[in-house]
Amino acid sequence: MSASMTPRCWQELLSQEDEPRVDWTATATEALQALRAGWGTWHPVIADPLLDSVAADLGDASGDIWAGRLGQACTVLGLWLYLLERGDDQYRLLLIRPDDLDAIAALVTDHGLTMSCLVEPGFRFGQPIPTVSAGPALEADTLDIAVAADFLPVTTTLVSGRRASDATWRWLDLAAWPPQIGPPGPICENAQWSASGEVCVADVTLPGTIDRGLRYAFRSTGLDFQWRLLPLPRSKKGRPERICVHGFIGEDLLLLGVRRTWRITGFGSASPLRCEDVTPRVRDLGGNAVIQLDSGGGLIALGGHFHAWHQGGLEPLPIAFPSEGLEVIPWVPLGGDRYGWVQPWRKRIVCVDVSTGDTRSVAVPGLLDGAALHPCPSGWLGLTDAGRVTGATGVLRFWNPQRNLWRRMPRGSLEGAGAEWIKVTPTGEVLVGSHDCIRNLGGFASLIERMEPITPD
Repeated sequence: MSASMTPRCWQELLSQEDEPRVDWTATATEALQALRAGWGTWHPVIADPLLDSVAADLGDASGDIWAGRLGQACTVLGLWLYLLERGDDQYRLLLIRPDDLDAIAALVTDHGLTMSCLVEPGFRFGQPIPTVSAGPALEADTLDIAVAADFLPVTTTLVSGRRASDATWRWLDLAAWPPQIGPPGPICENAQWSASGEVCVADVTLPGTIDRGLRYAFRSTGLDFQWRLLPLPRSKKGRPERICVHGFIGEDLLLLGVRRTWRITGFGSASPLRCEDVTPRVRDLGGNAVIQLDSGGGLIALGGHFHAWHQGGLEPLPIAFPSEGLEVIPWVPLGGDRYGWVQPWRKRIVCVDVSTGDTRSVAVPGLLDGAALHPCPSGWLGLTDAGRVTGATGVLRFWNPQRNLWRRMPRGSLEGAGAEWIKVTPTGEVLVGSHDCIRNLGGFASLIERMEPITPD
């Protein structure tokens, strides 16, 4: 039975900012601990194991995921969970009995504050909360090295990574297991490879420096890359142009600036590299993506519109998509002439058919910032949620857009660890990378067979 706090207690709590709180990085378990420490005396019912099972099911999901689920679980116990707004980055949590709600809402308003109820849309007060079992643990051969997902291009098995033991950046060849590991090297970001896989261009920060610059290197059999400065275009005032996106179409490097577009050719020849302006007659602001097509051609996405690339320049196409400013959009092939990318903040995957211009979206509830698609065999895509683990999404979700099938790797699959990326080697082995290690889960076909069928909603 909950004891009602007196109006004086509420006045003191709101005046002194003593309500239980956690920061925006907190997990559901940490929020539950704060609730019990701050409200356990007034509401002993929150010791109920139901809340523990819900918190475990939510795993390390962020507050925009756990808040509604945890709030709905509180209603099962006869309480409302509210978020008090104080203009900072804290989750300030109020537990309120329904009978006290009107009086407390008036006190909050008197203090010039606002509060919002934390429940999931569509749920009713006291509705049972579904939870998902952790599922089976998968056997895996592990390697003590961490690799970031951004450095996993589709067309090559070479990536940038670091050993978890010494935190130095190295190159890996994931074509076989265990991977071949190169010597320590500079930090590389946004690595893009030519169609042949012979040339790599990346934002490189050399040892002992803090400024990164666009450099190129040729494939090294010894995994020891020698980076060379790229001749960047300059403005009329002689300053280097800001390059928002870079990527290859064939062996030509395309640079997308804020207002102009350039092509750099001549990699591998004895003569200097050549840079030419290929800006279309009508250029939409923003540089979004460079997409290599299986046919050998390519597409350039500029400010929400596609352009076909051919040797004569850029040809605008009657295809538009949701523009997202100046940064790169990580498009992946969906099969045929379709391409897609993840919009985590809108909880969806955007799909574009470049042959017809049709654009549609697939709703995927529960997506977190940093979610990404990773191509897998037989038309499957691995969907990671920035290394998060929850009962709703598991460790990884798999999507086959051609067959509209979804699978989930259960929460307990990797001993509670998350997945930053997934890659299937040429021999069919599934490699999953996290903050701590790379795991080899064996054959992809058998892995998919063992995964749990789910629906996206």
